[in-house]
Amino acid sequence: MRASVVVIALAAATSGAQAQSLHLAGKAGYLQEWELSATVAPQDPLRKGVLFGPLTLKHVGICSAGGAEEKSGEIRLETTAASRITAKLTVDGAECAFSGTLSEASAGVLECPGTQGVPMSLWAQ
Repeated sequence: MRASVVVIALAAATSGAQAQSLHLAGKAGYLQEWELSATVAPQDPLRKGVLFGPLTLKHVGICSAGGAEEKSGEIRLETTAASRITAKLTVDGAECAFSGTLSEASAGVLECPGTQGVPMSLWAQ
């Protein structure tokens, strides 16, 4: 049910004359030690289903000596099928690729240079 709501939200955000933004939240890491927050919106009216915007990653794991580490970057999200998405995340000059669904309950895979398939959940708020 939640996946249907997300698909409808993505469709609404990428159609019409007014660009609608969509707030994304997520968790990444084997212990879900990173929280993701982003606000995306359509950038090109000719490319339906493509959203782009700034993102923030915050380390919330217990090994955060000296305070929580925060990183900022950009995310480009694209719908590929009914509830499937792909995304490119650029953080600190490194480009990572995500493939999965927009669902808090379902983890996809985040591939970054030097890593092997880190679990990540991404959903619309």
